[in-house]
Amino acid sequence: MMRLFIGLLLGGLCLLSDNVWGQASDLRPGRLSSAERDALQPGLQAAFQMLPLDTPSSDPTLADVRTVRLPALFVPAGEPATPFLAAGPFRCTFTGYLKTRLRGEARLAFAGRGAVKLWLNDEQVLAIEQGDLQAAPAVPVELAKGYNHLRLEYDSPAAGDAQLRVDWSSDEFPREPLSPRDLFHNGDDPAIRDGGQQRAGRLLLARHNCLKCHPAFEGDPSAFAPLLMPEALRDTPDLGEVGARLQADWMTEWILAPASLRNKTTMPAVLSHLPPATARQTAVDIAAYLATLQGEPGDKQSIEPAPAADAVRLGEGLYEERGCIACHRFTPPDQDDRWQRVSLHYLSAKFQPDQVAQFLANPRRHYRWSRMPHAPLEPVETRQLAAYLASRSQGSLPLAAVDATPAGDPVRGAELFQSVGCVQCHARGKTPPLPARAATLASLLAAGHTERGCLAEEVAGRGSAPDVQLAAEDKTAVREFLKASLESLTRDTADDFSQRQWKTMSCRACHARDGVDAILPAVLYDEGERGLPPDPVPDLTWAGEKLQPQWTQRLLAGLLPYRPRPHFHLRMPALPARGDLLSQGICFEHGFALDENPQPAWSEPLAETGSQVAAMQNGLACHRCHAIGDQQATAPFEARSTNLSFAADRLRYRFYHRWMRDPMRVEPATKMIKFAPDGLKTGLDRYYKGDAHQQFESVWHYLHALHAAEKPEPAASDP
Repeated sequence: MMRLFIGLLLGGLCLLSDNVWGQASDLRPGRLSSAERDALQPGLQAAFQMLPLDTPSSDPTLADVRTVRLPALFVPAGEPATPFLAAGPFRCTFTGYLKTRLRGEARLAFAGRGAVKLWLNDEQVLAIEQGDLQAAPAVPVELAKGYNHLRLEYDSPAAGDAQLRVDWSSDEFPREPLSPRDLFHNGDDPAIRDGGQQRAGRLLLARHNCLKCHPAFEGDPSAFAPLLMPEALRDTPDLGEVGARLQADWMTEWILAPASLRNKTTMPAVLSHLPPATARQTAVDIAAYLATLQGEPGDKQSIEPAPAADAVRLGEGLYEERGCIACHRFTPPDQDDRWQRVSLHYLSAKFQPDQVAQFLANPRRHYRWSRMPHAPLEPVETRQLAAYLASRSQGSLPLAAVDATPAGDPVRGAELFQSVGCVQCHARGKTPPLPARAATLASLLAAGHTERGCLAEEVAGRGSAPDVQLAAEDKTAVREFLKASLESLTRDTADDFSQRQWKTMSCRACHARDGVDAILPAVLYDEGERGLPPDPVPDLTWAGEKLQPQWTQRLLAGLLPYRPRPHFHLRMPALPARGDLLSQGICFEHGFALDENPQPAWSEPLAETGSQVAAMQNGLACHRCHAIGDQQATAPFEARSTNLSFAADRLRYRFYHRWMRDPMRVEPATKMIKFAPDGLKTGLDRYYKGDAHQQFESVWHYLHALHAAEKPEPAASDP
């Protein structure tokens, strides 16, 4: 009893202490109140303004506030720093907290071009004038244990590229970038909420294809800046062969109520303003017309039926091994799902027989910007996976009202396809969509009509406009965007695009980043039938620093002539419509130029020594876990990693040395060992007297020799 009493007393004192700290306004450095801790979100707040700063601050086009992963950026000359600002000199102010485990001294260093001022725990600790930031010496700073308040003010050069990177070092570790895992900001700040709302409204307007009906501005599009936001320019599904692919009954229900058949759809309910019986007859007629669109005879693909024996069982294995389970579920669309996956409940009702396999073989054949990535599958795998999906997709269409509806008239349906507005979005083979013909967004805004039509809160206010099926807060976000930031549709940046696509393409389904786990392991644990963990997919926290963007672009475009991890069951899908901007954005958000990879000239003697340092016998035994060309690794499957023949093709020199020095500091979950426990010497004394850096340098030259020796044939371009 006495122990219980003491425990309760101490617990009460802790709560009282926390309450006192929470109410205090002068907490010591490193401490935050309970409310402040609860409001923390990953990343830093970045506020962008045009220079000079004597422009009226009331103009909302002169400022943009967003969350960034790192205090880093790269803005090519002549391009805007953010879609919400014009191109030109700018200031970016990063604010937030750097969390440290222990109190102590660190040294901050910078790279890039521009001017920098830094405040740490509300004290200015440095100011660097305009110029080469790399030339400024590292600055010692005292860091408190816990949350160190950070404010970094960066002014871009008057001309040329703008670039910033922030590194730190201490007696415990050499120079390295600040980690996104240690950076936080106040997510309740009104500025960050408003900035997030602007971005959300902009993306919603683009993703819901509003510009297919409503041009942004009056006049000839060539008279103003072209629309550069990629999502606003993307295609929509081509219906030229839709009758050969999809079932007419499903198309009827899809036209009537798309959200009832698929969650996360951007297809509007275009007939929602009509009486139910009229709407259904209209949908039946349009579906009858679409059923006549069979494509040209030469357009048909041919995939053999799935072998009956074990097809469903093998397909189930593929569904888990290839990671499909992380993005899809078989429960009805309106059923809650903790991972927000896309429902396949009505898949069998949607496709004509054997068309699921056709779709899996090339998901973007009729829709280049489809969110469904192209994961490489063998023909037999597409058949097996299609068989499994058909066995699990049990959704029945609500066809009770169909019996009372006259059969569809394809001639009338063709006319309705035009008058209803389907032609604004959808091509039909060689027949492209019509250009936008409704009122411009600018004129709607000028007339104060943002509360009517598609954005009306009440059905009565929508009139004949389609139901875009947006939540009330999403409609508010679009309205606020139209009022403040319509011009931003004429601009975009690669890093902004990459951050949007991280969410849009559900990259987190397979990849961890910034300390946030991937979804796939948790889904397999809860729902997997095979009881096997997923392949250890790379953490993408440092992808922009780690990977050469030219390599990343080829990977995302599906043009890489080899698989870095051929032993994986998971396969990186191709994203050709997004690959160029994604590879650039991943690079820019870490503060690197596309061609930035300084390294020493290749040395044949160093490469020869490196081959011995890396050797299985009397070396670091790199071959144990890494394949080299056709020579396979000998370690157990779960410990195997990338093929070293292409390491020099993938990695930046700077990152390679950082990784070799201390792999687990870069990626805590890695199985790669730390060869130099003290960071200075390995146990391999016969080369360079154990000097770790020189040994790693020689291996780098050996990797380049391997890459030069491997000349794989280029892969075919993904269609």
